[in-house]
Amino acid sequence: MSLNNSFFILLVCMFFLQSCAELQNDKTNPVFITNENYIKAIRSQINVSDKQEVFSYVWKQLDTNITIYPTEGYYYFTFPINGYMLSGSLSLLVSTRDKGMLGFGYIATDRETKGFPQVLQEFDIRPLSKIGGGKNYNKTDGVFVEKIDDLVYDVTFENKTITFTLHTDPYALPKRTKLLSNEIFVGPVFDESGTKFHLIFNKDISRMYYLLNEDEFIAEEMHQTNTSLIIGKRTAFAYFNDSENNRRILVGVNGENVMENNWFDGPFDQVPDYYNYLGFIPKYKEYVEASFPHTKGKIDKYGFFLDDPSVRVALAPYTVYFYKEDLEFIQECETHNNLTEIYACLTEQIYIVPEEYNYFK
Repeated sequence: MSLNNSFFILLVCMFFLQSCAELQNDKTNPVFITNENYIKAIRSQINVSDKQEVFSYVWKQLDTNITIYPTEGYYYFTFPINGYMLSGSLSLLVSTRDKGMLGFGYIATDRETKGFPQVLQEFDIRPLSKIGGGKNYNKTDGVFVEKIDDLVYDVTFENKTITFTLHTDPYALPKRTKLLSNEIFVGPVFDESGTKFHLIFNKDISRMYYLLNEDEFIAEEMHQTNTSLIIGKRTAFAYFNDSENNRRILVGVNGENVMENNWFDGPFDQVPDYYNYLGFIPKYKEYVEASFPHTKGKIDKYGFFLDDPSVRVALAPYTVYFYKEDLEFIQECETHNNLTEIYACLTEQIYIVPEEYNYFK
């Protein structure tokens, strides 16, 4: 079997529940996948319907010192077990971690590669997506969360303590990318795909959007389809190439990834909470309310809804695309008279699911 499917590789490399980004930075411990380990894991047995058993299993596999890279506070994992691929996350969210809560959620599926073959659909076989669960754990569940520093937490469960370090980059203006006079730098975003962005608020169009962070290594090859459209080969993120200002603005995220809720579903859920928490973004709530007027007076400083703190505003100022034609709007946007109008056109939040993709549901 060929291992040229990058999504499959990412899934299986998490067999040891370590961050792929961390492994890539550690040259003494490179990502190395064997079919032997995969077979042993897929034949190991736990009750994937029992969230407590799954939580306990995950906890036992983790190292005692781990780093959470995505800026919202999720530590993602994926591994083969009991004939399934099990994907999930532990979370130390800005709204709950200081209240002693550790979030946990997972889902077990019987497909481990991106997409679903047409021939299986013809047999009326669909990907399994209903085994899963999760909850917020606290001391009543035997899970003890202790704040050590602003971005360091010790969590103890079943006599094992794990130190979680929330990764942050320096809060600094972009170096390579030129900001426009009507733009405000909101903060850095580290997406679970391993891609870094600059989150920007545009005063003239009252909208936030993402610029690719090109000050550091970009962990994928970019394909320039024309002078204006660039697509990342690994993530399928689509960018508008603003060559005049030396920047790439995120304008598209692949719909299959969004519907699968995988690591390439876009940065809408990885807003710069850490920097907000540390006081670097005192006007974040104002930026969200300006971008989404219907939320005015209904959200807290982090963008969580006051009447349902488990739900927050999704920052997705781009098109969720399923076909090449879905990105043709970029050419239409370029016909506008000035860059402000072009950006307003490029950063509309659009998510329309074609009927033929209902099998994901």
